[in-house]
Amino acid sequence: MSTQGQRLRQLRKKMFKSIRLFAEDSGISQATITAHEQNKRGISEDMSKKYAGLLGADWLWLYTGVRKQVAKAIDQETLTQSMALADKVVSEKNLPFNMLWKAHLASKFYESIEHKKDQGREAVLSNDLIDDIVGKVSEELTLESSENKVVVSNNH
Repeated sequence: MSTQGQRLRQLRKKMFKSIRLFAEDSGISQATITAHEQNKRGISEDMSKKYAGLLGADWLWLYTGVRKQVAKAIDQETLTQSMALADKVVSEKNLPFNMLWKAHLASKFYESIEHKKDQGREAVLSNDLIDDIVGKVSEELTLESSENKVVVSNNH
């Protein structure tokens, strides 16, 4: 069985060529990522969830090496199509270029494409549907961001 560090490195290399690029995009220090990938520091459950969210992975697998049973296998072609569409939309719409946006968009695009396939319809997303998905992701990320903000007051 692989180590946490090996699993993290495997995931990170799928999306980022270097630790530096991942660190810049994620806000996690290069030193922390390096220590985790080299197994010099264990990866906590919370950190596993953070990495998994950033890299679009199963946190439990990253943390323990055990995969959850998935009811439906991931269609690699649909996943590739979803990721490419997320890249294109982020670029064309001048959205924040970070992995959180891309991962959320790709996930929603994937769900929509698979839903169309399940209904026997053409697996193409209209511009209106894409705009709707972008709006929903924006709302989700804005809500998530506002829930995590700490308010600091200057009371003298």
